[in-house]
Amino acid sequence: MGDHESDSHSTSSFVSYTDVEHMTQQLMSTNPFINDATTVSDLKQMLVAEKARSKEMEIKLEKYKALANQDNDKSTLFVEQMKKQLGLNIFYSENMASRLQQTCMDLRYQREQLMRDIEDSAFPVMKNSFQIQLSSLQKDVTDAQHNIEQLNQARDHALEEMILLNTKNAELNEMNNDLTRHVAQREKEAKAFMASTQFIRPSHSTDTSSTSMSVTGHMECLSSPVATTPASSIQRSSSSSSSSTSNTHTQQPRSSGESSSRIFQRSRNVLASINPMQLHKRKPSSDSKIDKPSPIHTLTVPPPLPSHSSPQPLSATTNPFLMPNPGQPTHTFVETKISSESCSACQKFIKRSHEVKCQVCMLPCHVKCIPNLDQPCNTPMTTDAPRMSHSPTGSVFSRDISEQAKLDHQLVPLIVKSCIEAIDHRGLTCEGLYRKSGRATETRALQQALDQQQRLDLMDQNAWPDIHAIASVLKSYFRSIPNPLFPFESYDVLLDATSQETPESAIQNLKAVMNSLPVENLATIRFVLAHLDRVQQHSDENRMVTKNLAMLFGPTLIRHRDEHVDLTDMNRKIHVLDFMLRHLDDLIA
Repeated sequence: MGDHESDSHSTSSFVSYTDVEHMTQQLMSTNPFINDATTVSDLKQMLVAEKARSKEMEIKLEKYKALANQDNDKSTLFVEQMKKQLGLNIFYSENMASRLQQTCMDLRYQREQLMRDIEDSAFPVMKNSFQIQLSSLQKDVTDAQHNIEQLNQARDHALEEMILLNTKNAELNEMNNDLTRHVAQREKEAKAFMASTQFIRPSHSTDTSSTSMSVTGHMECLSSPVATTPASSIQRSSSSSSSSTSNTHTQQPRSSGESSSRIFQRSRNVLASINPMQLHKRKPSSDSKIDKPSPIHTLTVPPPLPSHSSPQPLSATTNPFLMPNPGQPTHTFVETKISSESCSACQKFIKRSHEVKCQVCMLPCHVKCIPNLDQPCNTPMTTDAPRMSHSPTGSVFSRDISEQAKLDHQLVPLIVKSCIEAIDHRGLTCEGLYRKSGRATETRALQQALDQQQRLDLMDQNAWPDIHAIASVLKSYFRSIPNPLFPFESYDVLLDATSQETPESAIQNLKAVMNSLPVENLATIRFVLAHLDRVQQHSDENRMVTKNLAMLFGPTLIRHRDEHVDLTDMNRKIHVLDFMLRHLDDLIA
């Protein structure tokens, strides 16, 4: 409020001083000379006016004096306030100066302490302690490197043993499949022959002798030597067959069930008589080959001779199994474990755990019902020599990738595409996928069906229940083709591609190698690698991580012409496939 009044007074003071100056100028501007004509009345009036103005000037001067005194009081008050503020500032400055002096003293002390610490921690003083610590660390590093080398050697040794065992396992599986296939073929021929001759009735002595000679000739054909079967076992089988055939002219014919049971018992004896030393593990070499069984000739069963003494119970028209013809397919039965199926001949439930099933069309049947089976095999089979399932001449398993793809009219061979699609559909979560072997019977049947260029629905779990059999056929296919998926010509360049210093350069080299391959090989490689990537994505369930897949497929997809070089470079091939699976997105980008 006082400030407002001082402002108003200063304003009025300012206006008054201006008015005084203006009035003074007016007085000075008055003409000082008076004419003679001026009257006394005029002079009186002018005097009165001058007195009035003087009075007004005195009043204003009093006001101005009051304002000046008020301004002096305010100035004095302001000076006193400034002196007080200056005293406070001086006090604060003195306090800050003392504190600053104390801080400087503390900093000097800390500086001296730091200098003493630096002098105490100089290199000559700490050298001995550092050398002791360094020696201890170097010893620890040397021990760790030694342990790592031992672990690497143990791992490499285990990998080599595992690969060798897998290779021998595959070879033994192939030998087992060959032996089983040959035994099944002989069982089928012997069974058909015995079924066709057990209803023959002798008419006179000439017929008896001719029939005995015919039976003996056929059984000698059946007992032709096999590469892996001892001669004593073959002779024993031949003699028993001849004696049983000749006895049919003097006694009542036996039932078909007893005949079939005797045949299956003989097959088990043949397998049991194989020398186990022939299956002993041997190191693979270029000059040590696996003995392959010699091809056997399919027996053409002659029609049964007419009997005039008794009616013929079975004929070729009623039972095609007893009377096969070259244009009609026949079954190839093998003894196997059957559960939850019914016999195709009598339509009764199979109660026994072990009966027979056709290895081609998977048709189940009782042993005793085989002569009564009137349903032919739904897969055509020729009467020529049986073809090998692993590497037949001119078969799917003996052609290059590019040749087979061109025959299938697509970039990826049909066998690879069908197997992988089936595994992707229902096998990605199976534990031990590609590590466990499938059932030999189903694997063999699938190989034969694919070898005969059949269009199979591998998605059908009822027809092909064992997913491991499909995986085994896929691995067997990549092992059997003459030129591997990564051709022989790209072997050295492929292994050298991943020996670069940086992963980026290794990826670029692998891309260059893959782009130089034939288009069919490249498409199949991408298809297979994408499938293996999907498999390792489910490793929590199937237990097949990237390293396991590389160990299984590395030596299979990448091969060298020399087996010794293959064994030497085993770890490098595993590393290449492992690197490709880990950087698959960059490779196929």
